[in-house]
Amino acid sequence: MLSPREADLVRSRGYCFNHAITLMATTEGEPFVRDGFVLYWDGRRVLLSGESLDEDTNKVEPKVRDLVRWCLTEWPVETLWYVGPERLSLAGMCSREFRCMKIIPPTALDTELVVDCRNEVVSRRLRRWLRSESRRAFEIRRTRILLFAADHFRLLDKFFSGKERTEFLLNLVLQMSAFAANGAGEWFEAWHKGRLAGLAMATDSFFDMDMAVFVCSDRTIPGVGDVLHASMIDASREKGKRFLNLGPSLTEGHARFKGKWGGKPRGSPPWWQQWGRGELAKRQYDGWPARLLDLGK
Repeated sequence: MLSPREADLVRSRGYCFNHAITLMATTEGEPFVRDGFVLYWDGRRVLLSGESLDEDTNKVEPKVRDLVRWCLTEWPVETLWYVGPERLSLAGMCSREFRCMKIIPPTALDTELVVDCRNEVVSRRLRRWLRSESRRAFEIRRTRILLFAADHFRLLDKFFSGKERTEFLLNLVLQMSAFAANGAGEWFEAWHKGRLAGLAMATDSFFDMDMAVFVCSDRTIPGVGDVLHASMIDASREKGKRFLNLGPSLTEGHARFKGKWGGKPRGSPPWWQQWGRGELAKRQYDGWPARLLDLGK
């Protein structure tokens, strides 16, 4: 478990979703900080973020290799995931049964896009819309404890229906449920003519940055996504935050939408690599929520 000093280190120097320990620990395991890196251990699986908290980011690979060696020595690791800016080699470090299972190269969509909340929206068309009657037709309600009602279930059911059952989707649902109850995030409801048209959630993860975790909208009502993003940016600015991290993107259109709001790449997209052994390494999804539901066996 993190010490108060380590938690402060993450809050002061963290900048990516894998550093958002309150969010990630919900599904990835117990968080640790060691040698300037954040990792999660769930008893069988390690997720290691190669994004260093140290100001000196030179020679990251030797430090990560040392950390991997420590994990394999201290814990009965069955699978280890590395997510970081450099491709990592574990040659000569592991037993023969512990082998590389997956290598997922970076793509542009994996880049986390960050908005500087101090800047005015670049698009004149968007600025006009924010002052228009169409924008004023929406009511934004903000809360930290969210009690799901029929309107929320209707919207979420419509949003998630038809989407492929993946580990990411399962983890997102669990994170949403936890944050609705524990008040660790702020929820934004967009109401339009008495109907819930959109829902979003952001977390206060770092001293200078909030993280936009979830946004969904009724696509039959134009402008819902815009009003939710405007509200999250305003809320971050009100708290004295400079940045709002909008995260990676699922599609090119998703990325363009974030760019419209001023989203800029934060660093380079990451490599995803998995090493493992035994039954767990052969599964399509190996996180503990997926294991409990036998998803991707």
